Amino acid sequence: MKKVCSIILLAFLVFGLLMGCQSQADTPGKKDDGKKEVKEKVAEEKATKEKVTEEKATEEKATKEKVTDEKGGKQKMEKLFAIIKTDKGEMKAELYPDVAPNTVLSFVTLAKDGFYDGLTFHRVVPNFVIQGGCPQGTGTGGPGYMIPAEFNNRKHLLGSLAMARSSAPDSAGSQFYVCLAPQPSLDNNYTVFGQVLEGVSTAQNILKGDKITTIEIVGELPADLKGKEIKKSGVK
Repeated sequence: MKKVCSIILLAFLVFGLLMGCQSQADTPGKKDDGKKEVKEKVAEEKATKEKVTEEKATEEKATKEKVTDEKGGKQKMEKLFAIIKTDKGEMKAELYPDVAPNTVLSFVTLAKDGFYDGLTFHRVVPNFVIQGGCPQGTGTGGPGYMIPAEFNNRKHLLGSLAMARSSAPDSAGSQFYVCLAPQPSLDNNYTVFGQVLEGVSTAQNILKGDKITTIEIVGELPADLKGKEIKKSGVK
């Protein structure tokens, strides 16, 4: 009987030993699964941090650019147009406040005040220019002041819009001309302040005495020109 009990007890001990080994064999796999979960969590947290950092950097950059714009350090230039309405049709010209700010300011101010309404093109030279904006209709009048020249790198092309003047560089006033053909000899001697984009054929059909119905300004002056006084020259 004792021998039987001993055998049974020995059997239980062997069984328990085998189960323990099996348990230990399973443990490394569970540890590996745990490590994998930890690694995945760390990777996820890292990706989240990187995304947040990137979004924050983008937001800070946008904020800096906005502040810079508001301070005037980096101003976005919106396009400004003048629609010159005449007896023969319309001419749509883009204005260039970036290279001729004071000239554009003066032209826009006069146009908005209705100064050009009803004036004529008093000078027409085929393949050269049409010229208007003189209140006397003779080429001798102006708005009562003259402005300094703003010669720039804009070329005199077909449709170029520029200021007429006398022999004195700073004697432009209200009179302007539109080129009927490229005029390289005028480059850097007269202030080009715009370019006709639509209606060049209208300019080519203008005859001496044809009227400017009105000049409509489309768009806004740059922020640094709004409310600014027109700079006048000392030429009389």
